[in-house]
Amino acid sequence: MAPGPEDEKNPRPLDADDIALLKTYGLGPYSASIKKVEKEIKEMAKKINDLCGE
Repeated sequence: MAPGPEDEKNPRPLDADDIALLKTYGLGPYSASIKKVEKEIKEMAKKINDLCGE
């Protein structure tokens, strides 16, 4: 059954499962690994720049 006008104005609040689903929606299987490696690369680049005096 289609939601009525009142249901569209006042949707139910999201619970923890809904929030977790939204956070992972659209992410590929390697997204977390890629983010971790990107962070490590940025840290290494900063360390190299500091050692080179830039």
